Amino acid sequence: MPLRIRIAGYTKTKDLFENVAGGDCEQHTAVSYYHDGENLVFVFDCVEDSPVVFGDKDNDKLYKGDVVEVMITLGRPERYLEVSVNPARLKYAAIVDNPDRDGSGITVTPIEENPVETEVLPTEAGYAARITIPIAWLKEIGWSADCSLINFYRQDFNDAGDLRLYALSPTRSASFHKPDAFVPMEILM
Repeated sequence: MPLRIRIAGYTKTKDLFENVAGGDCEQHTAVSYYHDGENLVFVFDCVEDSPVVFGDKDNDKLYKGDVVEVMITLGRPERYLEVSVNPARLKYAAIVDNPDRDGSGITVTPIEENPVETEVLPTEAGYAARITIPIAWLKEIGWSADCSLINFYRQDFNDAGDLRLYALSPTRSASFHKPDAFVPMEILM
């Protein structure tokens, strides 16, 4: 059963799908999201039977292990904030400029000092990860609620080291950096 948190009066919960084929995830993942007046809050509820973690400190490149992430546009589809957290509570935050919208000419600028908060808690089936992003800070870096596009992702390695990719809106590729797959953010402000 997905984790549903109702601090705000309006919460959306969506299941992720296999990113390449678009089918069900091998390990179920649901994302609940809402705002609490000052923050956008995203909660990933992940079934996990073999966590693989990589990195020693915040902003290490976490792509070699399990991670959940939010990508949210900053004024236009080819510029977005990427925030990731792994089961060991390590966070990664960056602004991505993707002028070709296909990942080929991508520039990633890590944000070392940022107000994004993350929390990871074990659950019976795996883990839950919360990403909290201050709305005022999002606006400072170019976000606008009326033209916001978003996608949620999960990178999941199994015991054999095979990578499984999950998404709210699948990119139908081995990359998450396809803004054309982003969807309008359904959240009441």
